Amino acid sequence: MLPPSDHLRRLVVPFLSLVSIALAQYALVDEYLPTNFFDKFNFYTGPDPTWGHVHYKNRSYAQDNGLINTYSDHIRLGVDTTNRWPIGGQGRPSVRISTNATYQHGLFIADIRHMPFGCGTWPAYWMLGQGLENWPAYGEIDIIEGANLQDKNRMTLHTSNNCTIAGNNQNSELVTPNCWSQAGGCGVRARTTDTYGAGFNTVGGGVYAMEWTSSWIRIWFFPRNSIPAGVSSSTPDPSTFGVPLANFQGPSTCNIDSKFVNHKIIFNIDFCGQWAGNAYASSGCPLTANQTGWDSCVYFVGDNPSNFTEAYWSINSLRVYQIPGTPYSSSALPTSVSTSSALASTASEPVALGSSASVSTTSTVSGMPTAAVAGCNLTCPAANFTDYRATNHTYTIICRRQASGQGMFMLYDVNTMNDCIARCDATANCEGALYIPANKACYMVSRMAVQINDNADDRHGFGYCCGLPKLVLIDSSDIYLIFSYSSNLYHLNNSFGFRFDLQLRLIDD
Repeated sequence: MLPPSDHLRRLVVPFLSLVSIALAQYALVDEYLPTNFFDKFNFYTGPDPTWGHVHYKNRSYAQDNGLINTYSDHIRLGVDTTNRWPIGGQGRPSVRISTNATYQHGLFIADIRHMPFGCGTWPAYWMLGQGLENWPAYGEIDIIEGANLQDKNRMTLHTSNNCTIAGNNQNSELVTPNCWSQAGGCGVRARTTDTYGAGFNTVGGGVYAMEWTSSWIRIWFFPRNSIPAGVSSSTPDPSTFGVPLANFQGPSTCNIDSKFVNHKIIFNIDFCGQWAGNAYASSGCPLTANQTGWDSCVYFVGDNPSNFTEAYWSINSLRVYQIPGTPYSSSALPTSVSTSSALASTASEPVALGSSASVSTTSTVSGMPTAAVAGCNLTCPAANFTDYRATNHTYTIICRRQASGQGMFMLYDVNTMNDCIARCDATANCEGALYIPANKACYMVSRMAVQINDNADDRHGFGYCCGLPKLVLIDSSDIYLIFSYSSNLYHLNNSFGFRFDLQLRLIDD
C-alpha cells in the first residue's frame, strides 16, 4: 500500500500538468497567409489512395489552369470546372496540398470563408502523421470532412489499436468511440448546419480551431459573426473558447503522444472514392440509369464540369500556435511507434473500396505475360492485360478490385506489377497486391475474402476449375472471374468481405 504522500502525488501531478496547459500562453510559431501560402505547401500528384475519380495536379498546372489563385486577403483552391473527364479516364483535376513543416502538439486556427460542397465531392481539412506507408501508426486528425450533400461536419481520429474516447463534454453527437482505423475511427457529428457545406458557406464560413496536447484533441467552430477577439488579435486562449465541438479525450486507454506523431496539415478536394462514391446512392444526388451508386457518382463528376463551381476552398489564413518549449517540427519518426497496422487509405468513413477503378485497356505491364492464357490459369496478377479467348469472343483481362466490406489499404507509386509485389512481400501484414498500370498505382491489401457479388443481374453458376472458381457471367459484354490466391504472399482470411476479380473486357465481336 502506498503511503499517503504518494497517493497525494498521484493526484496532484496530473492536475498540475493540466493546469499548466490551461495557464500557459500560446505563441505564434507559423502562419500561412496569401503572401506565402502556396510556398509553404507541397502539391501531391500521386494516384488517389481512396480510388476517387480525381487527378491531383502540381502547382504549375494548378496555377496555369486556374485551380489555385492568390488574392490580397485570401487564397483559393479549386477544381477543373470546364472540361469533361469521363469514366475510365484520369478523373477530374483537383489539388491536394500538405505543409512542408510537421507539427507535434499545438493550436491550429484556420480562417476559412468557403469550403467545397456538392454531389460527388469529398473535401477535407485534416492532419496526417508523417509517413503514409505506416498509416495509421502516426495518427490522422480529420478536422473538416464530408461528402456529397452532407450538411453537418464529421470529425474523426484514426489510430492504431487500443485507443478509445469517452465522447463527453462536447457539442456534437458521438458516432463511435473506437479510434482504431480498422473499426472506422472514432468520430463525432456536429449538430448544426453552419459547420459544413452550404450552411457553412451561407454564413461566410468562420474559424475552426483544433488544440492538440498530450491529454486531448479538441475542435471548436466559430461562425463568421462570433469569432473570439483573441483569435482575431492572434492571442488565442482555448480556456475561453467554451465547450468544444469535438472533445477527443479519455478514457486512459489512449496515449495521445504515442498515437499522434509528426503531423502535416492537408487540404484536398476528392471526388467519389471510398466515402462519396459508396454513399452516393443514398445521398439524394442524381443517379445514372442501370448503374451502381459508385458508377453514378463517377459519371456525374466526369460529365458535368459546371456543377463544380462550388467545389473550392477559400482560405483567409492558417496559423499555428504552440506553448513555448513544445516541439515545433521534426523530420524524424520515432522507432517506438508500432507499425503493425500499416496498410491503409486516408478515408475517414468505414467504407470499402469501390469497383470503378480507372484502368486503360491499352496499358501494358512490364514483365507481365502478353500471350493468350488458358481459362484455368486465369489468376491475378499474372494474367493482367493478357488476352483470353472464350467460346465466341476475345477479351482483355483487367485485374481489378471490387469491395463488399472494409479494410486497410496503402498505395505506392511504382513502375511494374513485380515492384508492387516486392513492396507487399517486404511489408508486414500485406496479404495481397493489386497494380493498376494506367496510373502506376500499387494497392497492398490486408485481410481479404472471396465473395460473389450479390447484386449481379445475370449470374450463371459458380464452381471451381483447376482449383479456381469458374467464370461468372454478369451480362452480355462483361465476364468476371472470382479468384483466390494460392501462395503465402496472397494468403486469404475471412476477416473482411473483399471480392477480387478478373474483368474480361470485350475486344472483338
